[in-house]
Amino acid sequence: MNDYGGGAFLSADYALRDDLALLLNLGGMFFSGIDGEKNSKPWVYQDWYVYTATIGAKYYPVKGTEQPPFIGAEVGYYRWDGNGSDSAGGGKNKISFTPFIGAETSVGSVGINMKLGYAMMADFQLIQFGVGFQLLNF
Repeated sequence: MNDYGGGAFLSADYALRDDLALLLNLGGMFFSGIDGEKNSKPWVYQDWYVYTATIGAKYYPVKGTEQPPFIGAEVGYYRWDGNGSDSAGGGKNKISFTPFIGAETSVGSVGINMKLGYAMMADFQLIQFGVGFQLLNF
């Protein structure tokens, strides 16, 4: 399958300790591309709309750094819609488990973070790379 897409997420972190934070994400993604797996017909153009809500935790193993790396995992719900939702990897509702790694930095209340994760669902996997902007820090 050759596809392209993007998405947007609203994320909130809540510090439980100095090295552990609770994480909540709400968002959506869009994919569009060519998939030869629909009804055994090659080169079928499809698009997918994915809505997601996840909860997880991230752990900061290195302390006292300006740009702390983190590891973590989240579990969540994915809702697939669009004309590709019945192809391989489609289906309507999925529960996911996503381990991830990342790093972040901030100056005052403004910051940036990057996260690389691997979302695993019952019949589909998805590599996620995200760049986030931190607008509030309180």
